[in-house]
Amino acid sequence: MVLVKASQPITKDKLIPRIMFMGVPSTDMTFIRHKFGLDGVLEVSNEWQDKLTIGLIEFGYSPTVELYEDRKAEIVAYRLVFKYGTKTYRIWIYFKFRDDPYKVKITIQGELPIKGELKLPFIYPQLNTVKRKLVKNKCLWYGTFDPTSPNIPLTGVGVDYSDVDGARFDEANNKMVFTVNTVFRLDPSTVGTSTASVATRFPFQRKTFFASGLHWAFYSDGANMVYRTSSDGVTWSSATTIRTCADAREFSIWFDGTYVHYVYCRVLTNQPIYYRRGTPNSDGSITWPLAEQIARAGASATRYENVFVTVDSGGYPWIGYLYYWLNPIEPELPDLSARVTKSSTNDGTWVVASGFPYILNDLDQAWAVTVVPLTNLRIYAIYAYDNAPILGRLWTGSWGSEETASSYNISGFGRYHSVVAEGDDVHLVYHRITANEIRYCKRTYGVGWGTDTLVQSGVTSTSVPVLSLDASNSELYCFWAGSPTVDYIYYKKCVAGTWDADPTILVASIISLTTGQDNQTYIFGTLYRGQSFTAKHSDTLPTVRLYLRRAIGTDPVDLTIYIYNADEQGRPVGSPLATGTIPSFTDNSFAWRTCNFASPASLTKDNIYCIVATAPTGDGNNCYTWGFDGTSPPYTEGNVVYSTDGGATWVVRTDWDNLFEVWMDGPLTANDTLTCFYKDYSGKIGLLYMTQTASPYNVRYAFLTVVVVVAYPGSTAHVQMAKMIIDE
Repeated sequence: MVLVKASQPITKDKLIPRIMFMGVPSTDMTFIRHKFGLDGVLEVSNEWQDKLTIGLIEFGYSPTVELYEDRKAEIVAYRLVFKYGTKTYRIWIYFKFRDDPYKVKITIQGELPIKGELKLPFIYPQLNTVKRKLVKNKCLWYGTFDPTSPNIPLTGVGVDYSDVDGARFDEANNKMVFTVNTVFRLDPSTVGTSTASVATRFPFQRKTFFASGLHWAFYSDGANMVYRTSSDGVTWSSATTIRTCADAREFSIWFDGTYVHYVYCRVLTNQPIYYRRGTPNSDGSITWPLAEQIARAGASATRYENVFVTVDSGGYPWIGYLYYWLNPIEPELPDLSARVTKSSTNDGTWVVASGFPYILNDLDQAWAVTVVPLTNLRIYAIYAYDNAPILGRLWTGSWGSEETASSYNISGFGRYHSVVAEGDDVHLVYHRITANEIRYCKRTYGVGWGTDTLVQSGVTSTSVPVLSLDASNSELYCFWAGSPTVDYIYYKKCVAGTWDADPTILVASIISLTTGQDNQTYIFGTLYRGQSFTAKHSDTLPTVRLYLRRAIGTDPVDLTIYIYNADEQGRPVGSPLATGTIPSFTDNSFAWRTCNFASPASLTKDNIYCIVATAPTGDGNNCYTWGFDGTSPPYTEGNVVYSTDGGATWVVRTDWDNLFEVWMDGPLTANDTLTCFYKDYSGKIGLLYMTQTASPYNVRYAFLTVVVVVAYPGSTAHVQMAKMIIDE
């Protein structure tokens, strides 16, 4: 996204179908006109002269208003800038014309100095018996209404704010109000694709950060090490290639607050370890003053693995790695060791410092090494191998004695750990082998390692934890995937040494009920069948799968599948959010049938939705059945609904659940593909992960914006983000 500041008001039309019937658009088109003023006021109108004015957002301060446009991406944006004390705050309001074929998506993001509310005022040119407003189902509508059916608009424009957590409409003052949260989630987004299932491994290696106003994500596309950037964590740039790299475990990234550093080594014999330093720029480019430096020369019958790069407080780069010598005389007795090397220069060149490379431990094991910076040029090295306690060693200008960091044995060949430093203290999380636990331990400088504490029990054998630090208030965030629910990503926060009792869902990639079918319900003609569900995170919904069979007949009968908003009992409301087709089939055995939506539905965390299956051309001689659990269905966040009159009325069965799968971008590729920020940057903690189980794999991104402490009596600052749709 390249936004250019505008000096004149901007007028932009959105073309939409004149009529939508059962989710099917007409070919006859009309328009919704948007007039963006330089003062932050937006006029939305249509060809029938319905006009709704959206005023400048209110939040208790007087901002400077700037108008921007990216014509290529079809994005218009307001930037509101104000000062509080010595700090400058910014709020962005993005109007995205491409995100939906029939709507304009609005994203509001930014910072406020204290807790409060954002208020969006609405102005109507006239209100009378002909022109009036209607607020219903989190939708504001202004226009002409049918005099015989006062809740049915004939023409108009409006705003659907059902996509905004905690939003309400203040009818007395005609203002939409968004409640500010201290921690919120941004919708996960797809960064890019890769032909490699290891595009973001391993979790202990860092591959993402925030700098120069941009989110940065590094991964392997299957052939090269590439990166992409995003100003909002949603819309991503095209990929920039850095070098060849088919496997992301061969590189590691570190951002020191000014420079980005990477280390790369191909996992083959006689391959060198390369190091490079660059400057990340606000336009998404990286300035590389020098070519790659050889940090460790390749050697015959020798390979280096699990490379990790960091930078100490003086700007000097360090690299941890596994040294692996393949003994040509006795191949069954290779020489392995945990090693670390350091440069004596801090200008982007690499000159091996005296006394390096250093052997941390020469036991013949497949080591993984993480090195983290402390203060005053001090470094702490963590190193581990499979099914053994984690070890550590302090550097203060010389190496201290070896220390045992963990109380239990680690899994994943020593790689299933994550480390951050806070001042001179060290925080460590790891996956305990056999017990399948995520555990935490802390090293206090001058004291040593404390006792392990449990973060999460009962995880999978590959639920690798990744750790990040909110440096503003010393809070830790631990992320992992796959448990308690498959294809979910969770996190817990640690405050003053105490971890959350229950995990918080960050991403729910698949919501499903896949077992327990003991009955079936028919679908044909006006017999519609539905299953409600609750979205666990905000995302798009491209695919659902239903457990179906052909009950009777062989004539061609397609199934039409809809996604609707639902009321608290799971009944569909409003117009379809997405429409798709399951082609006719004649197999009379139950099987999973897939429906892909050409225009995916946008779902909001904690909202209820309904899948509706119909076969309008079917009859009693040509029909389908949907398998359901009518005895003791375990899914508690939805239920069966059905209609016998083509959707005019609905019956609710809270004691039934149809078998279904909702793919919020599909299954996770693996639980050990997570990698996150080392610490928060500008109050943000980002996370990379992967979805899909066959090429092309999706590289996905989600982030938290965390509390930022400011000098305000008795309060803390935070960021509020809201999303809504202008409904046309």
